[in-house]
Amino acid sequence: MHDFRNRPLKNIAVLSSVASPLFLPASKETFAKMNDAINALFLSAVAENNSLNAVASDNFHLITQNFTPGDDGWGITDGSYIQITVGGLKLTDAGVRLPPRMSHLNDFHYDAELLDGCIRCLMNGEDSLRKRIFSSLQWVAYSYDNDPRFPYHSRILLLMVAFEILGAYPGSFTAMTFAKWLDETWNTPEERKTLSLAKSKPGSYSPLGWWGMDFYSLRNDIVHNKKDINELRVFDEHGREYFKTGFFVFTECVKELLSKQGLYKKSENAGLLRAWRLSERDSQDNKL
Repeated sequence: MHDFRNRPLKNIAVLSSVASPLFLPASKETFAKMNDAINALFLSAVAENNSLNAVASDNFHLITQNFTPGDDGWGITDGSYIQITVGGLKLTDAGVRLPPRMSHLNDFHYDAELLDGCIRCLMNGEDSLRKRIFSSLQWVAYSYDNDPRFPYHSRILLLMVAFEILGAYPGSFTAMTFAKWLDETWNTPEERKTLSLAKSKPGSYSPLGWWGMDFYSLRNDIVHNKKDINELRVFDEHGREYFKTGFFVFTECVKELLSKQGLYKKSENAGLLRAWRLSERDSQDNKL
């Protein structure tokens, strides 16, 4: 790694602002909370986006600020595509724009109530819930990279890891236990529909529980290579819808868990209903 003058860096420090323009080395705890807060901002921004062309998580990656000890010059690299690089700045010139500007220059919108609930959890939430939410958010951020070469079957695997962490289910999920966990988490009011996928898998679940079983079965097909890789490449357009639906379901689960701890005030379940509609469409179209 090099500084903006292309000199090799022997030391790297993470700084945090105590009072402008005072910067001090950040502790590991401070750095971890900065990363968690950025992931919360990513979640609330993507959740607010109603299109399938959602804001990617790498628009919220920490800006790296590298400098050589003894030299107050520093450089900024913004975003995973490294689209913007600025050098020759002084530490006293450092500033933060609010809201942050997106790399593709779109307006920035976010779910303020969801962000506030996540930050409440980060600062004052019960320890177990905080670890589950923010550890799982990191995996969701991994899955929401904007690199077009990143296939959707890989994104689905990462998103399923996030569900596993968020659910903290004893052992690990199966298709049926994942469906059950979704229904228990959302406490779905709709009359449950009996699944008839196979006699060996009896059960009665809500439409979202049905989707959960379908989603986890798809995950198993990918993990155990039950689908030919060429078929999975063709699957990407369909997988994009599965992935987007999965993100909405994950977001609503986070809201439910925050709400149960009094950290988020639930409003009308527009996101829940939208996820249900998407899940029913995915399930009907699943010919993979």
